[in-house]
Amino acid sequence: MAERDKSFDFIKGFLIFLVVWGHVVQFFCIGNPLHNPTYIWIYSFHMPLFIFISGYFATRTVNGDITTCVKTRWHRLLLPALIWTVVRFFSVNIHTVEELGLLQSIYNSFRGIWFLYCLFALYVIACLSFKLKYKYTLLILAIIIGYVSYPYQPVDVLKHFQIIRQLPLFTLGLFYASHTTFANKFKWGGYLICLILYLVWLYIAIVEHKLLFSNETYLVRGVILVIASMVFFVTLKIIYKYIKRTKITQVLVALGENTLGIYMLNGLMVYGLDGLIPKQESQISLFLFSIIITLICYGITLLIKRNRTLKQYLLGEKR
Repeated sequence: MAERDKSFDFIKGFLIFLVVWGHVVQFFCIGNPLHNPTYIWIYSFHMPLFIFISGYFATRTVNGDITTCVKTRWHRLLLPALIWTVVRFFSVNIHTVEELGLLQSIYNSFRGIWFLYCLFALYVIACLSFKLKYKYTLLILAIIIGYVSYPYQPVDVLKHFQIIRQLPLFTLGLFYASHTTFANKFKWGGYLICLILYLVWLYIAIVEHKLLFSNETYLVRGVILVIASMVFFVTLKIIYKYIKRTKITQVLVALGENTLGIYMLNGLMVYGLDGLIPKQESQISLFLFSIIITLICYGITLLIKRNRTLKQYLLGEKR
């Protein structure tokens, strides 16, 4: 068996901390988070890069038969998502029923953990596509049709659960895993181009206060997500190479091995603390608060793993 590539756990650990940090900034910073440089930076790549990595490791699953794909992803993604959705509804969204109505509150509970539902859909779409002679044909068509029809789509699920927006990243992850040698030929040239484009966009977003994140600029946003994800994938790979023996790397690798639990728990914690913790102007305070929440969620995840039944149903792991 090939040795596990810890660089991916390192990247996932860094990304899951950004998930927590982004939520903390969103809920506890003073002012509009869309004007916060930290928030803008985090949300330009953290979840898309998660999707890219998921696509990278999805090759074996999507090359199998559709029944096996759905069955394995049901246990790994969909069942835990449904359980946590119920938990989220009764702990967070039940308080909004009177104001928003029951159906909208239930929908918001699903939407709050959109990532797992999105990932399940991407696996199924990719598995269906890979049954064709030209494996990427359906995926590319789905991306084109999805983006062309995006402004006219009446179904919020495709937008709120980001299936269309994240499909290019999942496809790129699949392609990179299967064509690593080919992709590496353009690695540094592509990296330099993407880095320049990303820095230009970041300047426009932060300094000029033009996010380009509206529905009218959905295509621009999709391109930015791809560019930013590729920049940080290569950058974090390089960083790992030089600091892989340090303590901070060991911490991030440990977080990266427990991302699902941290992802689920941090949302509940942040919502639970909203209104109890005063808004903060200090970015350092928000950063430190994010570290505390991340470590608490990590600790609770380890406790969940001690029970085989909870580990299976809440984290999607084998008993």
